[in-house]
Amino acid sequence: PSDKLSSTPSQSPILSCPSFGINPNEYTLSSRVGKSNHCYRIQLRNGGRLLVDTRDPRCTTFNSGGAYNGKIYSNYVRTEPGGIAIYEGTWNGSIELLQDKSLIEATLEVTANNVNAKTFSMTLVVPDCGALPICNNIIPNEYTLPAAFGKSNYCYRIQVRDGGRLLVDTKDPGGTNF
Repeated sequence: PSDKLSSTPSQSPILSCPSFGINPNEYTLSSRVGKSNHCYRIQLRNGGRLLVDTRDPRCTTFNSGGAYNGKIYSNYVRTEPGGIAIYEGTWNGSIELLQDKSLIEATLEVTANNVNAKTFSMTLVVPDCGALPICNNIIPNEYTLPAAFGKSNYCYRIQVRDGGRLLVDTKDPGGTNF
């Protein structure tokens, strides 16, 4: 069974894990639309975006440390009570945010897609980390976030998985294009 995330309008949903203080607000996942797979980047934060990479259908290049080359389809507007993230832009739509105690990885399903009206509806289901017997998995297994080092700001991509890497972008301190 799935439980909806609790959130307040205009704030990112908070996912908590008792062993780690990391609140993921970005997911990069593959999902099928019609007969094709696409690699989606969902940013659930102020200034966040919904991006789609049609050339990396299973996110294989990205997951092996390559650049994410998705195009911006929408901008994050807010998260409504009940865990519905609203996006507006070239495409308008919503992403229902759910937690599932049986998952160990996040999943994404495109539940509706109207090319003519440029509207979409998706469901993002993330693991309920608190339900794991030992909370030793960090989901998702990649984070992109800005952080200061000395007097400079940098954008870091931290890959927490076998073969994962730590990447730093010194030219994009806010992490907008990383």
